[in-house]
Amino acid sequence: MADIDNGPWDGSASQWKDASSYCSACLIDENKAGEEKTKDACSFPVKTPDGKLSRAGVHAAAARLDQSGASPADKKAAANKLLGYYSQLGEQAPAVVYRIAGKQPPAKKS
Repeated sequence: MADIDNGPWDGSASQWKDASSYCSACLIDENKAGEEKTKDACSFPVKTPDGKLSRAGVHAAAARLDQSGASPADKKAAANKLLGYYSQLGEQAPAVVYRIAGKQPPAKKS
């Protein structure tokens, strides 16, 4: 099971010491391979600066992903990552995350 942070969320890029650590905490990294990473090319952080999965960060990313200017392919990849993170949290992702991922949400139990 992942190490989960249940505290308040501050996804400001300034919380991370450098671009590489920030980008590794994000769902989307649009930096070009082989070039120096920049924080501006990364979005939707879901991990804390110490590497824990942030419950609030996952929820914030899920709430904003559909309104982002990311490409459809990046959104789909991010949504699929979110589905895995929601599973680690023991929660079901919102329907919008399933839609972006191109998947059906599980049937509700009666």
